[in-house]
Amino acid sequence: MPRKRGIIFDFDGVIANTYRPNFITALVLELGYPVPDGSQQLLSKHWGMTTVEFLMLCFDLPLKDAQKVNSAWEQHDMDNHVPFIEGACEAVKLLADDGYYLAIVTSRERPSLLKLLRHEGIYHCFASLTAREDTAFPKPHPKAFDAARQTFRAFGYQKEDLVFVGDTIVDLEAGRAAGIDTIIVETGPYPHVHRDSHPHEAHLIIPSAAHLPDWLERAIEGFP
Repeated sequence: MPRKRGIIFDFDGVIANTYRPNFITALVLELGYPVPDGSQQLLSKHWGMTTVEFLMLCFDLPLKDAQKVNSAWEQHDMDNHVPFIEGACEAVKLLADDGYYLAIVTSRERPSLLKLLRHEGIYHCFASLTAREDTAFPKPHPKAFDAARQTFRAFGYQKEDLVFVGDTIVDLEAGRAAGIDTIIVETGPYPHVHRDSHPHEAHLIIPSAAHLPDWLERAIEGFP
């Protein structure tokens, strides 16, 4: 495997500890909407989709109501502390200090993303940020990575020099479609509901983003 110099992160479930289907169900109920049977299973199965479409699918909501739930979700995250994956921020800072170029591609809205990155002191670590408003092509479309790849090309790096870190099958499909080596972390739904239906190479699955610096060292040495 070629040495990786550019790293693209998903945000939710990879850096931020936001895989929380029970919270979403409680929010839907709090806003006065019914929760259909099977919604919890759908939440885990489809976690990682663009949020409004995700809410429409999992809770059988019309577009206007899904947008209302999504706005309440985003506002909650703006008003409350969002926990981060243990060791993830430290790993991001270490990689940036070691000369890796970092980017984020996420379906989270930009104001929320910027607030959280600044709060944790890691905003300066990223050379490129692609939020929901920044692209007409959400993951799993390969064009979701266009801005990040353009930034990396300016540094002289092609897709062979990149790795994408995600936590859902949407991320897995996006990375594969873009031809970028993709690592799946186990801090999202993948180990709980997707491992059997969407198998991935064992050496490309790690416990969390905190383990990424270690993985990159092993990748340089070559996997067995």
